Formats: sequence, C-alpha cells, structure tokens
Amino acid sequence: RGLASEIADDLNGSIPTVASPLRLTQTPPRTTLPPPRLGEHSRDVLKDILSLDEAELDQLASDGVIADPV
Repeated sequence: RGLASEIADDLNGSIPTVASPLRLTQTPPRTTLPPPRLGEHSRDVLKDILSLDEAELDQLASDGVIADPV
C-alpha cells in the first residue's frame, strides 16, 4: 500500500517512517524533513514565548534545563 517510507537524514542516513495514508492526485503529500532533534527548537520557542535573552538561554543550557541540539 506504499505506507512504508524513508526520510533522508544528515546524521542517521535514512529514517524509516510511515507515509501519509492520503492519496491526492493534484497535491500528493510529501515528507521531506526529518523529525526534530532533541532541543532543536527549544531556544526559538523560549525566545518567542517567554522572551528570554541569549544569556538566560545559555544559563538554562549550562544548568541542564534545556538540551542543546545534537
């Protein structure tokens, strides 16, 4: 049925995943990005939502509260 799929990933080569079950002829779904890595968006979210500055984010990272991206 074509549900098994793989996504190219710079770190892991390829990641097995499940493709979208939707079958659309005009706009077929595509999965081109790998899932986010641990901590990949933490700084952006904390900056945007809590308005933390770089010094505060660095302190949180050094204290082990947030993970820096792998």
